[in-house]
Amino acid sequence: MKRSHIALLIIGVGLLSGLIVFSELNPLKLFEVNVSVQVPSEENVIELKLDVRNSSGSVTYSNVSSLYLDRDVNVMFKLLSAEVNGDVKITLSGQVTLVSDDGIKYVVPMPCLFANNGCFRVLMLIPGYDTPMSLPRGKYSISLTLTWYGASGEGIIKLRVGLVEETVEVVKIGSRPENTTGWVTVEGSTKSYAVLVDPKAVKVGGCLYATHVWVWIFTPSNTTDVKNVKVVVEDLYSGKQLYNADVDLDKSGIYREALMKVILPQGKYILKIFITPETALQTTLSVETC
Repeated sequence: MKRSHIALLIIGVGLLSGLIVFSELNPLKLFEVNVSVQVPSEENVIELKLDVRNSSGSVTYSNVSSLYLDRDVNVMFKLLSAEVNGDVKITLSGQVTLVSDDGIKYVVPMPCLFANNGCFRVLMLIPGYDTPMSLPRGKYSISLTLTWYGASGEGIIKLRVGLVEETVEVVKIGSRPENTTGWVTVEGSTKSYAVLVDPKAVKVGGCLYATHVWVWIFTPSNTTDVKNVKVVVEDLYSGKQLYNADVDLDKSGIYREALMKVILPQGKYILKIFITPETALQTTLSVETC
């Protein structure tokens, strides 16, 4: 897309230069050239124009773009912004189809992508739209279908739909929280080790939310010192492992402990913390809204 816009700009400038030369020579015929230049200010921007003339309809943009991934990623299609000018009502849904070079197809329905006059959709979570969808590394062609109904009035709606990478992240931010009032103790915790979770999640951007998790282990001198724990996050429905890493524990007297920030996109997950390779405490984390 970027190359085609640059080519149009170069051709337009060339035609305008020729026009100036001919006007000085009193030409027999004069061509007036109006050049419309629209170069996206951002990389990887695809501009589509949908002309709605009926109250309902559908249009497909086949192979509108391509996507190259140099690694496995978790992605989601999201409505990033919507701008309405005029008195217009519409319910718009979409469907993205990605086809890999080896022919594997990934279809992501996007019901109620934009609606300012009501919309009903299934309550089940849709991978790639409501929750992250895993895409293996490779090259993909992208097609987009837009379907609408209940359209009325006159105006312009500008939508920005993004294909964004959603990753689960666990960051150690300290040893212990200042206050654990209201925190939930994970089932299976004992007097020797425990995991506590702050049930209040904070939005940190887009559809990403962060909560805090505190793990502590009692390590008196006559026991084996535990210097780290393994943290695993899995998708609740697919069982796919989204995060797996060791987190170092700080020494605090006869305890080892760590305070972590867990960042999650919308969805439901299982958090597992392995105190030892054989002993794990687990709980369910849920981000219901975006």
